[in-house]
Amino acid sequence: MKLIVPDCREHLDAFFLTPEQRREILLLLAEKGEAGIAEFVRRYSEGDPKFAKRLARIREQLLREAEELRRRLHSDYDLRRQDELARSDAILRKLRDEQQRLESEKRRLDLELPEAIRRRVLDLPIIQIATAPPEKLPWWRRAYNWVWRLFRSIWIGLLRLLGRRGAMPRPKALVIGVHGLGGPGLELNLDLETALRANPDLRRRIRRGMGETFAARTRRMWRIILGMENYAEVAKEILEQQAKAAAQDQAGALRNEQERITAALAKDEKEQAAQERLLRDEISRLDAAEAEEERRLRETLSHRPAEELRHLVTAELEAAGLVEKLAGRLRLTGRFLDTFAALVYTEEARGVAPTRESALGTSIEGEGILERTRLLSHAEASHMDTVSTLVNARTNHPHIRHLVEEDVVVYREQRATQTHIVIVMDQSLSMEENDRIVAAKRAALALYYQTRRKGSRHKIDFVLMETSVRRATLAEVWDAKPKGFTNVGRALQVANELLSASRANRKILFLVTDGLPEAVTIEGKDVAAKPDEALAYALRQADRLRRLPGLSMSLVLLEARDPLFVAAAEKIAKRARGRVTKVEPQELVKSLLVQVRQDELLAR
Repeated sequence: MKLIVPDCREHLDAFFLTPEQRREILLLLAEKGEAGIAEFVRRYSEGDPKFAKRLARIREQLLREAEELRRRLHSDYDLRRQDELARSDAILRKLRDEQQRLESEKRRLDLELPEAIRRRVLDLPIIQIATAPPEKLPWWRRAYNWVWRLFRSIWIGLLRLLGRRGAMPRPKALVIGVHGLGGPGLELNLDLETALRANPDLRRRIRRGMGETFAARTRRMWRIILGMENYAEVAKEILEQQAKAAAQDQAGALRNEQERITAALAKDEKEQAAQERLLRDEISRLDAAEAEEERRLRETLSHRPAEELRHLVTAELEAAGLVEKLAGRLRLTGRFLDTFAALVYTEEARGVAPTRESALGTSIEGEGILERTRLLSHAEASHMDTVSTLVNARTNHPHIRHLVEEDVVVYREQRATQTHIVIVMDQSLSMEENDRIVAAKRAALALYYQTRRKGSRHKIDFVLMETSVRRATLAEVWDAKPKGFTNVGRALQVANELLSASRANRKILFLVTDGLPEAVTIEGKDVAAKPDEALAYALRQADRLRRLPGLSMSLVLLEARDPLFVAAAEKIAKRARGRVTKVEPQELVKSLLVQVRQDELLAR
């Protein structure tokens, strides 16, 4: 009994990514998307022992599978070739049998042609009548014939005496030259004169053959009566004419049949040649198809190990919740963005002093935010929420008419600051140059992570700015593609609405852009406009921002090379009581983190 033990080596050496590898693949995914996984596998397939070991195992397994696939492939195509050969052989055998039959039929017709013509001639009624043995005539017919011969002999004698007619031989045989018989033709031995005298039916048929019209037949008959023509010779001529016509008809029919057989033979030869050509073409096609299948198999084998590794890496990323499959494609999840934001923040925050909240009791009285909570100290009794406290007392102990400590609800001031950051990110077409939009996305991730790690009281909002302006999630910010123009005025208006509704005591606005205002919003419609019109619209919205308390506004200008751009940015920032920061794209993240740190220090 043969026992097959399964291969469990793969389970002994589980595949996993180290923290350094996970960090690298996150960066590649953020930079290149799904292609980043392939790039990651390509990098580690050569140098990493764990990857190399896994690749060797996959290749070993694939070689075993490939050998079986090749065997099945060759077997399948061999069967196809055998089937095609068998089918073609059957067709060719049938064509050859038909060809042999036709050739045999043709030879038979060639051999039977003289005899068929002879039978056709002999089967003519007039020939059968002429060659039939004479019947015994009645006495009166014999007497009539004797008188007719006597009269005819006297008449011929007179003609000879007068020199009008010579001696005429009496035909004792009929020789008919017919095409196709060869030799002298068809020879019939008969006493034609006796047959004419003995058979009235023969005479009638001879008379019908003397001419097509009655007048022609009458003239011919008078020539015979007058001795100008021999009746037997005329009858012989008519018999020969009809025999030749019948022989020609029979020969024509046989020739037509021979031509049909010849055409059928030519058709069979063409079909045989065509079938042989089709067989060669089909065998060539099968050979080419087999070669192509084997090429694809080799190509698959060459790519399969890397694909298997990509599947393993993708599976681990899915299990970690960093990616998910949607419609056959990988999509980055919110957890990925949170993790990647932490990576970006960690990289960019080197050298930036850490931020912290103000300690309890260090903030200026009245600047904090009040929250309703349970009583912690009797010193807070003066801040009691009377209505909520009474409701708790009547609910907890309706029959006791006094308050206990568990019933008291007080207003307590939050001494720590609360921050609300709004980042307006330019999404116009010009942001595609020099990876400006990538730098803006990284800045959004870093500030998002910094804000979230400080606690749930702090808030950050994102606004995407092109011809139209809209609030966006972090995922939408990361997926943003450059398009449209720059509608600074509408972006400032949306930011004003967000910050005006906020209860935070620290409000920070970053407007990250690389150029002039280029669009306006008129009666709810976002349209491109001239630079001076778009700038005037932006200045009007900036005027409204200056009335917002606790606001720190910074207009961040990327690659500020054009003085016109710098002048427009300074006008907008001045109207909003903000500042202009000119930075390069690669320094954007660190610059924003430093500005947030400075704003926190000023707020203390």
